[in-house]
Amino acid sequence: MLTESLLLAVLGGAAGLAVGNVGIGLLRRLEIPTDLPIQLSFELNQRAVFVSMAIALISALVYALVPAIKSSRIGISVGSRVTQGGRQKSSHWSRSWLVGAQVAASVLVLLVATLVYRQFRDVTHNGPGFRTDHLLMLSMAPRQLRYSDEESQRFFERVAEEARRPGVTQATVTRYMPMDGGPPALAIVPEGTLLAPRGDAVALPFSIVDEHYFDVLRRPILEGRAFRDTDTANSPLVAIVNEVVAQRYWPGRSALGQRFVASEAPASPIEIVGVAKTAKYTSLLERARPFVYLPFRQQSPESMFLLVEFDRSSSEVALALRDVVRRLDARMPITAVRTMDEHYRIRATGVLSVVAYRASCTNPVTALRCD
Repeated sequence: MLTESLLLAVLGGAAGLAVGNVGIGLLRRLEIPTDLPIQLSFELNQRAVFVSMAIALISALVYALVPAIKSSRIGISVGSRVTQGGRQKSSHWSRSWLVGAQVAASVLVLLVATLVYRQFRDVTHNGPGFRTDHLLMLSMAPRQLRYSDEESQRFFERVAEEARRPGVTQATVTRYMPMDGGPPALAIVPEGTLLAPRGDAVALPFSIVDEHYFDVLRRPILEGRAFRDTDTANSPLVAIVNEVVAQRYWPGRSALGQRFVASEAPASPIEIVGVAKTAKYTSLLERARPFVYLPFRQQSPESMFLLVEFDRSSSEVALALRDVVRRLDARMPITAVRTMDEHYRIRATGVLSVVAYRASCTNPVTALRCD
């Protein structure tokens, strides 16, 4: 009994160390989306190994010696033996049910992990609905330097204009970068629709973009048009919605020409001039969700992302863009300087894909297909 317990303890301790080693491998693949020089260090040192093996051996000794001590007791009557036999039979059935439940739960977890991995593999294969190659991004926040609304807008316009230089084929600005956390929400009241009785407005995620945004990210406009440089504060307010918004609030008819009002400015209706194809906005695993785009020249965003398409080295283009911003204002804070491929990998396909992959590899049905 003691030998078997020690053997199981050693095997269990070794298996625990193997699982810990795999976990450390997953943690080392964590990438923090920040420009700060932060590096996480994970290792399985000797102290952790010795403590784990010591706990395993102590557990083996305890669970081996306790039954031996109980079995050494004498003076048990025949009647108590019969009673004890019935109790042992009941205890045996209880242990059998417990083992069966554990096996069933383990199989269920493995099946769920396999399904999650296959779903994640499918959505990563289909893509997020926008391009990620040959794009470089950086973020700027003029409001931190006490810029006014007009000064912020002029600054973003100048940055986008001067960013178009050798090595940069296209440039655009956007308030929200896909997969960069949760987007801001816009409370709107669509005209000619019946809303839920709980309120008189619906909050929809939105972004502020310029007229080049859909071309740079290759997001197709299914109906109507994209924004123009003539969509300014002196022209009628316009917006572009995705397919989900169009089908939800104007089913069976075109959303073009329909209007809604923002709760912040109810006296100024906004006309829909385009319907964009639905894409992924916050996660690859999200369901199709509504989204609204507003023209940059009609809004006053606090911060914006500059997104450029490049045909040279990304590091060379990044230095050039930093110089552009510094020439306009040397005090301007610049953050989130990375390629769209890096942003997409960190935000959308990072640890989740690794965890799903490793979990599915523990399933005998799928383990043969794991590398």
